[in-house]
Amino acid sequence: MSAKIDRKPGTAMTNWITRMIEVPTVDATSSARDDVATIGHRVGYDYINIYRYNGDYESDQAVDSRIDGITAAVSGDDYLIHQYPTNNGPRFETRFIDRLNWRGTKIIIWVHDVESLRNQCPDGFDEYAYFNKAAALIVPNPATEQVLKAHGVTVPMVAHYIFDYLDDTPLPAPAATRQLVFAGNLDKSAFLGDWTQSVPVTVFGIANGGLADKLAANPQIDYRGALYRNELNAALGQGLGLVWDLDSAYGNFFTYTKYINPYKLTLYLSHGLPVIVSDEAAVAPFVTANHLGFAVHAIADIDGLLAAQSDDDLKKLTARVVRFAALLRTGSFTQRALLAAHQVVAFGTVQYD
Repeated sequence: MSAKIDRKPGTAMTNWITRMIEVPTVDATSSARDDVATIGHRVGYDYINIYRYNGDYESDQAVDSRIDGITAAVSGDDYLIHQYPTNNGPRFETRFIDRLNWRGTKIIIWVHDVESLRNQCPDGFDEYAYFNKAAALIVPNPATEQVLKAHGVTVPMVAHYIFDYLDDTPLPAPAATRQLVFAGNLDKSAFLGDWTQSVPVTVFGIANGGLADKLAANPQIDYRGALYRNELNAALGQGLGLVWDLDSAYGNFFTYTKYINPYKLTLYLSHGLPVIVSDEAAVAPFVTANHLGFAVHAIADIDGLLAAQSDDDLKKLTARVVRFAALLRTGSFTQRALLAAHQVVAFGTVQYD
């Protein structure tokens, strides 16, 4: 084990947050984690940089040395927000938290994905036991909290409800635009290739050859291909953002949306686009309670839904979403989650009445 780092009496503890260093991609793999780290840094958290790498051929000793190097300044009374998963594998994840726990560091895991819920957890890795090694978890929403509790997770959990999205692209003026925007992983969105609704859809993302041909041939689809984040921000335009991952060939993905917060939700809202979500999605209660869009049971319901909205209704809805976008663009929900998690570790649940 590495030597414990003890602070001198009277020295203030430090807050840390992990930041992944990896090659930029056109998907949202790193965007959410980058924004969480940036917002944390803005409110006083120091970075712990973790590089994405293949450690399959490293010895346990080499992994431990790597972890000790990147966490050398972390002390026993510090707080550390660890963004999970790093995609460096279960051995790295486990040894990282074990070595910091040995020091006495208070570790809060920000859970971006629960691999067990989408049948992608590596053999031999007990993800739920791993979560119980933390002092607390920041989880996507109450549905995630409930399913983790059902699988034996007992540590305190704080829901962040929605990702923030740091951007300063000008927001559009409220408009009654009856068209959809879809941006995301098209591997789990093959339903777009058979789009038969009257409402047109602008589609962004990487499509395989067969799906790309279908999108190009459909007069109701405007397929723009895959764009990097800054390009996508400028190209979204107006309309309503579609949050829908449903494909019989990828059934686990749709089940997974009952527990997680799709990043495309915050992409749309942060750019002034009201959203349409499945009424079975975990985010549906948040969307409807805050009047940020609509929850429908099936894609086939969308045409009738939009036809029933007056132009004035759609303009008022868009104006509300534009106001909400300001919260996402300034990191409000990340800051709230970090503070709430810190409080629950330091004290427990605070009672206000």
